[in-house]
Amino acid sequence: MALLTEIERSILRTICYFDLFEFPLTVKELHANIIGRKLSYQAILNGLHNLKTLAQSDEGFYFLPGKEKFVQLRKEKYLLADRKFRIALRNANLIRRMPYVKAIFVVNKLAYSNSKEHGDIDFVVITKKNKIWTARFYSALLMKLLNRRPKKNNQKNKICLSFFLAEDNLHLKKYAYENDIHFAMWISQFVPVFDPDELYLKFYEENTWVKELIPNWMVQETNDKRSIRNKSVFQRVGQWKVFWQERILRKLQMRVLPKQLKALEKEDNSNVILEDNVLKMHLKDVRLEVLEKWEESCKKNVGTFQVSDFFNVIKSNK
Repeated sequence: MALLTEIERSILRTICYFDLFEFPLTVKELHANIIGRKLSYQAILNGLHNLKTLAQSDEGFYFLPGKEKFVQLRKEKYLLADRKFRIALRNANLIRRMPYVKAIFVVNKLAYSNSKEHGDIDFVVITKKNKIWTARFYSALLMKLLNRRPKKNNQKNKICLSFFLAEDNLHLKKYAYENDIHFAMWISQFVPVFDPDELYLKFYEENTWVKELIPNWMVQETNDKRSIRNKSVFQRVGQWKVFWQERILRKLQMRVLPKQLKALEKEDNSNVILEDNVLKMHLKDVRLEVLEKWEESCKKNVGTFQVSDFFNVIKSNK
């Protein structure tokens, strides 16, 4: 393998990460998501020019050698994501009316237009402080009554409500693993679709640690077509009626949560967290798996590579 500059290595490492999700990148996307080094747009263009055999391109998308099929797949997913986003907005418009819901973010694959046909739609819901269990109860109950909760054999366009944060607990580094590139990338892709109090800006400021791994991360701006601007009158009225129920609803939900979730919550990890300011309910948390696969891909496509060494360099440059 030819001797690569650190700029070229950074470009390839980023392409390797998104290759895990069958997602070729434009130059603009490479610039926004570059891993480990803050690079200018021009530096990335120059680096790509020197990587013609290691980072191939087609129709403005860059990918690893032999992955040309991902370009057509990405275009198909883009059209699919547009339809799914409309479904997401319709459901967010309902959930925003639930008591103590302060903001709703679209996250995971739909956030960057990479959903699969039969995939669900993931939300992160920000709630009023000390009201997280109440907000979850009514949001989940509404989706349950409308038959919009994911099921084992039916997840297509269902609404996944597995992550709730209280408005006074937006700093997420404490839930990250060491060198948690997937968690950092996941956070950087949050798309606010309901945020009348501009909590996304507070969220961004609380999580600038993400820039240690993704230094070009910038605030996501959502256009009017993909957002809900107004607060709900129904929500404000409803909050007066349920102000006393937080402890009761916490006990009720803890009683009916799957045993597997409660068992995972007791383990020494951050896959499942059941607290009064964060509810994270990921039965299958893939962060460590992604980190391992990314390291393997980098070793194959970038050359000698150790994740720990790479992140040590990042830390030494802070």
